[in-house]
Amino acid sequence: VCLPESEPTVVLTGFGLFRGYGYNSSSEVVKALAKTGIPGVRLVTREVPVEYDTVMTVVPQLWQEFKPDLVVHCGMNATARNLVVENQANNGSYSAVDNRGIVPKQGLCCGVSPQNERLRTCFDLAALTEKLKTSGCPVPVGTSDDAGRYLCEFIYFTSLRISPWTVFIHVPPIGEPHSVQQLACTVSAIVLALLEQKRDMTKSDAGSKHDQGKNEENRVIAARCSESSSS
Repeated sequence: VCLPESEPTVVLTGFGLFRGYGYNSSSEVVKALAKTGIPGVRLVTREVPVEYDTVMTVVPQLWQEFKPDLVVHCGMNATARNLVVENQANNGSYSAVDNRGIVPKQGLCCGVSPQNERLRTCFDLAALTEKLKTSGCPVPVGTSDDAGRYLCEFIYFTSLRISPWTVFIHVPPIGEPHSVQQLACTVSAIVLALLEQKRDMTKSDAGSKHDQGKNEENRVIAARCSESSSS
């Protein structure tokens, strides 16, 4: 995978423990990649508590502090067998309590957005999964339009509202049947493929035009972060 001359910044998050599970596979994968890194990438990793209020605080902070080229959130799907990349996230109908026993006010992720608002990533995830089929990844990767209306979808909508350069990955339990190393290897391949796709989508920008575009992107992100923090 060819990358720009300067290393792109990628924020990669996983969730902490929830609902009595002894581990969270998403956090284990993120920890593994924090140790190995991803070639050609400035990788920032975080474990996020399974708490709505914390997500609403942490996500805008990550965007503002690191100004990432890409944000990838990961969460565990206890019934999954393979990795799944999610196409979209919804603003409303969050009714399941978090680790603190709390549900979002009016069941909304963002109070200033319509209840039925749905946001999609700008990446072509169908093309991504097709490409990964021939790349030798140890874990199959599928796509989904239903991120689950819990913290996984909540964090995805929160990030997508700030920037469409965001993807959510559902991770299966470890050892059922894939190891942490196999899952981490495939997540790394997903990140690199997403960066390549972003490069292809923005390659018409060059020189000062690219700089202007990046500055405008950062301005919009800062404004959206401010809105998210106050909503």
